[in-house]
Amino acid sequence: MWSAESIAWSFQLTPLFAAAGKGFSFWTLLSVTLAASAPLLLAALGGLFSERSGIINIGLEGMMLTGAFAAGWVGFMYPHWGQGSPWVGFLAAGLAGAALAVIHAAVCIVLRTDQIISGVALNILALQGTTFLSMVIFGGKGGTGLLQHTLPKWSLGPLQISPLLPVTVVLLVTTWWVVFRTPFGLRLRACGEYPAAVQSAGVSVAKTQAIAVIVSGALAGLGGAILVNEAGNFGKNMTAGRGYIALAALIFGGWKPIPVMLASLLFGFAYALNFQLQTMPNIPIPSEWINMLPYVLTILALCGLVGRSRAPASLGQTHPTH
Repeated sequence: MWSAESIAWSFQLTPLFAAAGKGFSFWTLLSVTLAASAPLLLAALGGLFSERSGIINIGLEGMMLTGAFAAGWVGFMYPHWGQGSPWVGFLAAGLAGAALAVIHAAVCIVLRTDQIISGVALNILALQGTTFLSMVIFGGKGGTGLLQHTLPKWSLGPLQISPLLPVTVVLLVTTWWVVFRTPFGLRLRACGEYPAAVQSAGVSVAKTQAIAVIVSGALAGLGGAILVNEAGNFGKNMTAGRGYIALAALIFGGWKPIPVMLASLLFGFAYALNFQLQTMPNIPIPSEWINMLPYVLTILALCGLVGRSRAPASLGQTHPTH
């Protein structure tokens, strides 16, 4: 029988996931749902910026992983910064994700290459690159080990939340305001729907899309930093497909911030239920089947959307950069 501690370690998450002990706990389930949803939501909001501008961003997974590596590197190299280290790592993760997004923007917007191929290539680059750098910098099998400093949980009664959760909520509200209440957001959405009209109005489609893609990478990178803070360490391929699930949340939410948040909570709940089931002693289900739960839910959710979800009209199309 798996112990709660071994489950938490194997999934590279905090001891919060082990707190349920050997029975069902509603408050632990809710705490874990919020913790698991936050990185998905940030990556999905990043995808919203990119895809609302017309650029497909399959590379969210790689940008999350790159951000997680940057956060882990800061925590590993600068433990003497104390509680400032996780916050610096959070910012470094955003910059790392944005740096990878610059490549995606250059390849897709300037070179007008296939956007899906570019995203897949970036995911492979991020996976292999962070694996190599982890083994060189961290030694051993390429993990940081337990970091000396992570952000402590806040207790709201029986509920335990990370200080990064309010930051995520602020970024959610900011995304909604920027995309739907600012002139830049209007141009952004127009680029994804009818870029020729934007170009005829004297607005640079390429510039608008480039900004959107870079913001996309920064938000995905911040999502990776939350994973590191929740896990207390960086490990190879620790995103484990969460970037793709964030993309599914984006589609499931119809490219709108609030529905995307609800979709992220749904998928976060699947992760939380997964861990709760594995901490309960009399569940006669192999752990491998339980581990599949978030991914099966993702497939079922997307199957239910076939023919119903409307993407931006010009999503994935290339346009002249002049």
